Amino acid sequence: MSKNKKLKREQKKKTYKKKQATLQNNRNKQVKESNTNLSFNLVPIEFLIAFPNLKIGKDEIDFLSETNTHLNTPAYIYPINKKSIHEKNLVLKSNGLKPFPYYESGWMVISTENMQPIGTFDKLEFAKEFIYSTYSNVKQIRYNSLGLKSGCPDFSDIPNLNSSVDKEQWIEYCLYLEEQYGFQFDSQELIDIIIGKLIDEHNAPTYLQEAFYSDGLIEPIINFIKEKELISYRNAFDALNDFEEKLSKINN
Repeated sequence: MSKNKKLKREQKKKTYKKKQATLQNNRNKQVKESNTNLSFNLVPIEFLIAFPNLKIGKDEIDFLSETNTHLNTPAYIYPINKKSIHEKNLVLKSNGLKPFPYYESGWMVISTENMQPIGTFDKLEFAKEFIYSTYSNVKQIRYNSLGLKSGCPDFSDIPNLNSSVDKEQWIEYCLYLEEQYGFQFDSQELIDIIIGKLIDEHNAPTYLQEAFYSDGLIEPIINFIKEKELISYRNAFDALNDFEEKLSKINN
């Protein structure tokens, strides 16, 4: 991988982090300008979105590019605590409305039509069930990273590199990780894991990893893999090297 490709990848990672924070920053700015201190109006760093597709598709990418509407993403789920419920109930009571149940911690469903809460739940699964029963077009609920899971992959289920794993299987594995973790999955981090295995299990020279860190160089690694005839490693690198620009649903 050339320096230009490495710089492009780093810029792409920064772009997605910025997109993840955009909705949060914009909404929180609106709250501050409205002179209210109610924390239930503040967008958390991590929350969930109701989407109309089972798999990552146009609507999910539109969410990242901020071109989605409340029609195709009708609800969010925010994590909440007792304080945020108390604050919302003050507003409900002042308007003669029934307050929400109190929970020490839980989840609040927000309608994107007006960014107002429409229910609180002590368990995430109950909040999801409420959304599915309320909005018939919702097929999947994802985190704002577009993943089905919170956080980043730990690669504990990486395919066995010392067995015959072909390129197609590696592509399937990468697509699975992207589906599970959204843009929190970075194929370059997986390359780093594999280089570590080359060093630990096949006595690859450590300068290969140093060259990858500093300059994004993959060619010396490929040459070592060819020399040792490590077929599964070669298939892994072929898949990972193509993933972001040719195979990723989020990046393309």
